[in-house]
Amino acid sequence: MNRIHHCQDTARADDCASCVLEGSAACGSITALASIAGGVPVVCHVFAPGEALYRSGEPVDGLHFIVSGGVKLVRCDAAGHERIVHFAQDGGIVGFDAMSGDASPHSAIALDEVRTCRIPADKLARVLERRPALQMQVLRQMQRALTDAHGWIAELASGVLPARVRLARLLLRLHCGEGARIRRLQLTEIGSILGQTPETVCRTLKVFEQDGVLVPQGGRGLQRHYLADLEALQRIAHEGAEGVPPASCVPAGEDAELARPVRSRRGEAGLRRTAP
Repeated sequence: MNRIHHCQDTARADDCASCVLEGSAACGSITALASIAGGVPVVCHVFAPGEALYRSGEPVDGLHFIVSGGVKLVRCDAAGHERIVHFAQDGGIVGFDAMSGDASPHSAIALDEVRTCRIPADKLARVLERRPALQMQVLRQMQRALTDAHGWIAELASGVLPARVRLARLLLRLHCGEGARIRRLQLTEIGSILGQTPETVCRTLKVFEQDGVLVPQGGRGLQRHYLADLEALQRIAHEGAEGVPPASCVPAGEDAELARPVRSRRGEAGLRRTAP
């Protein structure tokens, strides 16, 4: 933002009117609040990579509109293991539990630098009451999150689809903006989402890299990412979309998904040339 440059500050009407991010999916409704007498009850934040927007088991401080960046929602299972249960990025909303005042069942962690505009929890009811258009946007976002959660289970957590198909679908969900950049998670995080071992994830990623579908960027740390051939990822993600084989035809166990060795296109071409 051009006016608000601290890690946390309260927005005013002229801030929203002159914000360089005005017109984004997240800020469209925030700017609509600028006509409220006495200013906009919105707090603007910048979160560093790895920083928590809010934590599991604690009341959520408000409704966060994500202006830019990606957020992972992390929940602990009965054994105490952390598992990513959802993502949100540019134009999304997190912190819906602030509407009910309940503690959040998950933590929201910044994947990269994240900018949000937050309506504080103690102001939320009044703002929504006075802005029916904002109510509708929040309801649409909640419905979108619910639909996405159903897709998360069907497309990513299901063991019926091959490992490479589920991984391609996950990578497409991690796509950033208009370019070819894909946010890059740790192998253990991907394995937790897909129900695969880190070794299985690593093998499939290596095949994607050999085929030129993914090009690693950024070295180590939270800033690393992939540059992706998005058309190739889309083709892989839709393999078998016309019909899923019956369960009896699918090898048991997640490592068995790679029972038929996955070869790169170059390797398959070489086999065709040498075949009798």
